[in-house]
Amino acid sequence: MTSPLPNSLKDRLAAGEIALCMSVRLARTIEIAVIAKACGFDALYVDMAHASMSVETAGQICIAANLAGITPLVRVPHEPSYMTRVLDAGALGVIVPQVDTPDQARRVVQECRFAPRGQRSVPGVGAVLGYRKMASTAAAHVLDDATIVVAMIESVEAVANAADIAAVDGIDMLLVGSNDLTLTLEAEGGDVPAKLWAAYATVGEACRKAGKVFGIAGVRNDPDRVQKLLTMGARFFTAGNDEAFVLNEGRRQAEAFKGLVAKLQT
Repeated sequence: MTSPLPNSLKDRLAAGEIALCMSVRLARTIEIAVIAKACGFDALYVDMAHASMSVETAGQICIAANLAGITPLVRVPHEPSYMTRVLDAGALGVIVPQVDTPDQARRVVQECRFAPRGQRSVPGVGAVLGYRKMASTAAAHVLDDATIVVAMIESVEAVANAADIAAVDGIDMLLVGSNDLTLTLEAEGGDVPAKLWAAYATVGEACRKAGKVFGIAGVRNDPDRVQKLLTMGARFFTAGNDEAFVLNEGRRQAEAFKGLVAKLQT
């Protein structure tokens, strides 16, 4: 059985293709899902971990994304109660920050997966299923099959445990949070760039052995770095957020217009 709203991101990754994801921090209306699709992104994630976003708002954006044909994920605060709520509200996956140990990864799976792998409660027939009448067992199967569970690797401890985290049944992806990981490496001292590349290699190898997706956050506009990550097996990249897009283009437009006015006045 397949979902009426299949997870195109999951299909793309399963085929070994590259996927780009946009982060939503600023927008609060459903148009952002259509914009992300029009821009050519394969997925978006609503960043509840770093934005003042309610579950209701996140759910509305996720439903719109499903209808627009772009896969909606939610980066949740580091609290279990948010995981099932955003999945029930319309997300087709969760990104969980600060997963440092396999025990933490297993607790994430407990919240996000249905029995026998987890303990998620069947939410009833909702928007993700098109409000189609369906038995609970069938609904659980369809939802579980469509859901992506992502563990973020953001610390030295998480890198050391990457192989065991990747081996947890129910985890689909390890997503390296490059910025936070760099901060933890700087606290240790030494050759931080070399340590960061070693961490990427460790996580990439862990994903390869476990058959999981290797994802990268916080790296963009650096062709050499992206090329090297691709050779390491990275297939999922976050490629900026709406807040940065507005600021960057707004600044560019303002400076261009000021330059034009200055030229015309000379």
